[in-house]
Amino acid sequence: MNSLPTWDTFSARWPNAAASRFVDAAGLRWHVQVSGTGPTVVVLHGSGAANHSWRDVTPLLAAHCTVIAPDLPGHGFTGFPPADKLSLRAMADSVRELLRTLDVRPDVLVGHSAGGALALWLAAEWPDCAVVGVNAALAPPNALMTLLTPAVGTLAGTGIVGFLTARLAESDFVFNSLMRSTGSIILPEQMALYRAFAKSERHATALMSMFAEWNLPALAERLPAVTNRVTLIVGAKDEWVPVASTEQVAKRLTNVELIRLPNSGHLAHEEEPNRVTEIIMRSLPPR
Repeated sequence: MNSLPTWDTFSARWPNAAASRFVDAAGLRWHVQVSGTGPTVVVLHGSGAANHSWRDVTPLLAAHCTVIAPDLPGHGFTGFPPADKLSLRAMADSVRELLRTLDVRPDVLVGHSAGGALALWLAAEWPDCAVVGVNAALAPPNALMTLLTPAVGTLAGTGIVGFLTARLAESDFVFNSLMRSTGSIILPEQMALYRAFAKSERHATALMSMFAEWNLPALAERLPAVTNRVTLIVGAKDEWVPVASTEQVAKRLTNVELIRLPNSGHLAHEEEPNRVTEIIMRSLPPR
């Protein structure tokens, strides 16, 4: 069995580790990176990742802004909540409480994949806050996954799904195939960090519990009421969040811009950090 990576063993090779701190909020101990000064940008990673996902974007933004980059509940070095606290609504509530604890009011909420769904859910809290989604996972899963989700949710509580997922991640073929399916090419050191967490049974259990509790239809119902300025970045090579699904979701938003990156996949912010940072910077309030 692979144990959960710890900060003591990973801090020396963790990106932007000098900005890391641990904060107690919403009943959890959070790993969060705080860097830079100026308007506040909160960056939320996707499922199965941690704030290492923003390794190159964070310092670029921090040259102009205050950047808040947490590990989400059950991810990275942040504590693990009960399974029923891994729903979209509950996780958004936890992130909101973290920001209150940090005395932060975001000017821009940025989210990758599942983090994009969180950012849009949180948007109603701060109507003057801009939102940037990077291959944001906003559409419900396909029909097969819709059928499987209840079963995943039931089994996730037993730990069986987490055990099987972690064991699969030990296979070079399975893990490499999974990463190739993102349509992205990323640094080997980033691949190693993704895999270290994927091989952890506890991390995999939290991930699958989160997946089972993720209520995207509820988010879809909220979208027409979102008046925030929204920018949706889509990687044309993304096989996880098809461009067509993002285009359909965009039609439900009242103030949205869709930007296509023709050479990027699902991990567009890791492949093109300068371009993604440039787009985020456009959403900052005027000085």
